[in-house]
Amino acid sequence: WFGNTLKDKNGKLSTTALRATPAMVRFEHDLVNGAVSELKLGQHGVTDLLFLNFKSSDYCGHQYGYESDECAQVLDAIDAALADIITKLEKVTGGELVVAVTADHGAPPLPELSGGVRFDRATLQADLNAKFSEPDSRIQVVPFIGASQLWLNRKELKRRGFSIADVTA
Repeated sequence: WFGNTLKDKNGKLSTTALRATPAMVRFEHDLVNGAVSELKLGQHGVTDLLFLNFKSSDYCGHQYGYESDECAQVLDAIDAALADIITKLEKVTGGELVVAVTADHGAPPLPELSGGVRFDRATLQADLNAKFSEPDSRIQVVPFIGASQLWLNRKELKRRGFSIADVTA
């Protein structure tokens, strides 16, 4: 798919890779359509609530970058799936429905497209700990770096005579 393998290192279909494709969108679309029919949404005389989360755009963005062709294809699939689901809901509710579309979070542009610099988290963590942690200590000033956060052991940083400003510099 766009030159990306959907197989794991053992040659089997990778569920992690599959979640970042339009195939997952289709699967979720089919589940929702089945639930709308089976649960007879909009046909009980009381308000029904249906919450959907097409997670493939998130998986795709993390795996390939939000500006990628892969994500464009996933977003097109989500648009088509959502349009189809809304059309079905309009039919079963007689058009009496409210639809709200939101996103779970945004993302910065890819460094390769924005002129930014890509950092490897493990390397950054090792470099910061080499600079700010006590050598050969199990206590690290930077115990963890996530996708968008850096955790600091502020007590250890202060004990070592450094400040947050030193880390940011």
